Formats: sequence, structure tokens, C-alpha cells
Amino acid sequence: MASALAACGDLTVYDTGRGDYPGGIIPRGESLKLPYGGNAKFHSFVADAGRLGPKSRPQRRRHAQRLIDQQNTDLVVVDHPTLAGVALGSRCRRRVMHTHNVESLLAKQMRAQSPALKYWLRERRFSRIERKQFPRFDQIWAVSDEDAAYYRHQGLSPVELMPNIVPPSAFATTEGNNEPGTAAFFGWMAYPPNAEAAANLLDIAPQVQGLNMLYLIGKGLPDSLKRRAGQEQHVQALGYVDDLAKTLQHVQVVAIPLLHGAGTKLKVIEALAMGKAVVTTPIGAEGLRLADGTHALIAAPGDAFVEALSSLLRNPIQQAELGAAGRDHALEHFSLQRLTTATQSAVTALLA
Repeated sequence: MASALAACGDLTVYDTGRGDYPGGIIPRGESLKLPYGGNAKFHSFVADAGRLGPKSRPQRRRHAQRLIDQQNTDLVVVDHPTLAGVALGSRCRRRVMHTHNVESLLAKQMRAQSPALKYWLRERRFSRIERKQFPRFDQIWAVSDEDAAYYRHQGLSPVELMPNIVPPSAFATTEGNNEPGTAAFFGWMAYPPNAEAAANLLDIAPQVQGLNMLYLIGKGLPDSLKRRAGQEQHVQALGYVDDLAKTLQHVQVVAIPLLHGAGTKLKVIEALAMGKAVVTTPIGAEGLRLADGTHALIAAPGDAFVEALSSLLRNPIQQAELGAAGRDHALEHFSLQRLTTATQSAVTALLA
């Protein structure tokens, strides 16, 4: 997104994240070349937060607003609903809310799965932000047609589609000799929908015909699932890997049995871009315009998913066909060029 915005004009990025990435190691105010094109000045709030104190959230918010106002900027784009107040409190001419999910709906899904109080509080919090603060933004950016339709149904306008994408390097994978009967699932395993999907794979693995090895890739796998994986002869929990493409190079199928989630799933886009054959659920395919049997296999959780995965593992020709079609689909809809074009169109309309 930074590269897409940098193509529209001078860009300053304010980092509100952790101290280890990215702003914590970037000299304040330095202009840097972005990895995917363009330049931006960076300013980290991480060091400022330490100076202002851990309990000074209102003070830090006012500090952020002053920094934005000093830029005399035409447009401020915030990357999460929790930052809505910072943008709305600034004197910027135009404000955009960039969403990666409909956060209230995602919390509602999780609350249906677990009665934990935190999900109820999360749903309530984000519903309030979406209802009271989103209408004050000049544009809402959504990552999928479904999310955009939801916002429009709530009376929000204008809503622009900004697809989730993978970097150009994701498409530059090398062909490998697939090892028969291999499947993989990857993601940040501490994220509840991913942990749930990993647990589901462990449940169904004994039923999948032709499965010789299942790889679980990504950090944060809960200890209970690590123990289960360690007890299974045909399962390996690899944890974090430095080069995902290289790790998946010899894997036949990427299995993504998501039961919950919102927005569009980057793990599905990544697997498609790498040219891997993908089996996923309707939730995993949501918002990606995938044709079942052409770009990927889409099967409901349970017996249908087991059957689809079993069938694909035994059919190398179908694996190759899905991999090629899925890669072409990702290149058409989820490339940096697609995002840059959409961003420039939205910004031009907003500032015209």
C-alpha cells in the first residue's frame, strides 16, 4: 500500500506498531526507498510512546495528530479502525479508512465459536467505531466485494475496492519436483482462525487418502497442537521458515480449511501466486472470485473437504492445471499493478 500511495504523491508513513518493525529501526524523518517502488519518509511513534509514557494514550494521540498536521497533507490514510480517532482529530483535508476486514463481523464470528467475553467486547467496540466514526471519513477502502457491499448496506459512501495483494517476488517461484502425497498449511498459528484450521487438519489427516506428509508452517502454534503434531507420524510442525516459497517448492497441495475469517485471505493468494494447487473452504475463497475446479478446489469443511483433498493428492495433472490457472488469476487480480491502479483512481477522485 505504501508503494501504491507513493505513486500518487509525496508520502510520509507513521508507524504505530512494535519496536522491532518497521519504525523502531528507521531514523526519524529519513526518506527511504520502498521495497516495491517509490520513496517515503518514515516516523515511528514507538520511541515517542516510550518518552510520553505507557499510560498516556490521549497524549500520544494528540502528539500523532500534531505530527500529521505539521505535514500540511492533502490526505491521511489510516490502516485500522482503532486509528480512526487520530485521523478525525487532525486538520487534514481528506481522510480515508483502509480496512482489511469488517472487524465487527469477524468478532461476531469468533463470539459464535467461543463465548469468551473478549470477543463480545471486541464486537461491541468495532461496531461502535463503524457506526459512529466511519461515516465521517471521505472514503472507505475494502479488500473484497463482500466487505464493500456490507459497508454500502450500512449507508457508507463512497466505498472503494483495494484488493489484498502479494509482492512481485511471490510470482517468481521456481518449479520443483513435488513429493507425492504432500500437503501444507501455513499462517500465523496464534491467530484463532488459523489455529482452528490447523486443528481441523490434524483431525481429518488420518481420513485423507494418499496423504504421506502434512506440514504445518508458521510461528505461534499452540502447545496443545504441537503435542498432537509430534505424536503423528505423518505430520511435521515446522514453525517459522525464512523462505516460504522454497519450503513449499516440493509440496503438492496447499490445504486451507478455514472455518472462520473475514476479508480476503492472503495465505490463499500467496499459494495461488506460487502456482500451488489449493484446496480451501468457502470461507477461504471468500472475496477472491475463484471458480471451483478451475482456480482451486472449494469444498465445505468435513467429508467434502477430505474427499477433495484426497482426490487432488492422487491427480498430478489436476494439480498442474489448478496451479497454472490459479497463478494467472492471482496475477490478474492481486498484483501490485492492480492495487496501484485502484489507489491512483480513488485518490484522484478524492482530491479532484
